[in-house]
Amino acid sequence: MATDLAPYANLRILLPQPVAPANFRSGVPAAAGSWVVECFAKNSGTDPATGLPSIDPRRQILDGYITQWAVLPANTLWIAARSAFVWTTTGLAPAGLLPGANGRGILTVLEQLPTLTQPAQQGEVTVLGLADPFGPGGIGAEVRSVLGDKIRLEFQSAG
Repeated sequence: MATDLAPYANLRILLPQPVAPANFRSGVPAAAGSWVVECFAKNSGTDPATGLPSIDPRRQILDGYITQWAVLPANTLWIAARSAFVWTTTGLAPAGLLPGANGRGILTVLEQLPTLTQPAQQGEVTVLGLADPFGPGGIGAEVRSVLGDKIRLEFQSAG
């Protein structure tokens, strides 16, 4: 079932899947794909290093919730229309997604992809945190099932 925030998703990110060795003897990495993750995100307005308001217009800290994700199919652009993907709509982060992951992002009205008729921001994304503020049980489990996994991102646009 889709999360309650799915209609408000405004950020799509492309993140590489972690590379695991094909076998532990050879240490040769197995082929890894990429995830396309959609989120509802808003600017937190603060710099995580200082806790003070951010003054760099090209660097934003975004807080939000994952709404859906998909594995990027071969020969498909990550900013393709939503119908090009097979989505996991639970709102839970893909297994293996960890803080520190880097990728690309686009902040826009996602329904208009792949053509952009309204302004959009594109840039580099770093996952700063995947955390449930209420813990894994009790109210945390209830919030997670309705809203999805909480995510905190650094978004750096080109200009």
